[in-house]
Amino acid sequence: GARTVTLQGEGIAVGGLIVGPTPENFGGSVIGSPVTRNFTVTNTAAAPSAEFNMLALLDTGTLLTSTEFAYGAATAPACPIAPAAAAPLAAGTSCNVRVIFTPTGVGLQPAEMRESGNVAYAILTGTGLNPASIAIAGAGAYNNVAVNTSKTTTFRTWMRRGCCAR
Repeated sequence: GARTVTLQGEGIAVGGLIVGPTPENFGGSVIGSPVTRNFTVTNTAAAPSAEFNMLALLDTGTLLTSTEFAYGAATAPACPIAPAAAAPLAAGTSCNVRVIFTPTGVGLQPAEMRESGNVAYAILTGTGLNPASIAIAGAGAYNNVAVNTSKTTTFRTWMRRGCCAR
């Protein structure tokens, strides 16, 4: 016949991971010029977290791996970055993540940083800028200036900075 078994136990809460700061705006940066920000993943629970690692940074527009945002070497203790082996985070502790924004194009570049459990994430944004350009017009005839003498010329300058070439 049927048997009855009585089970008794205590549940253990799985740790709650949060990533901060979020959202994080890296600001404006000239194309090809890196900007670095540091993030902290914290286990706010009284128990170790499930094993996790930080997944690829995704472009939120295409959901493909971002070409503008990348991980850098974080200060210790560093969070595991995929494809590194996942690991739990002890209760009440934190690990560090460094992200580098290097714009490859002009305009807003959004991305998302997630851990493998898809619980903790950070929204990232940065803006790619065209390099500033300076136009100089004037009578710049410096030829035939004798040694130990000077010559003065007046220049007019215009500086263009922003997102779009005109």
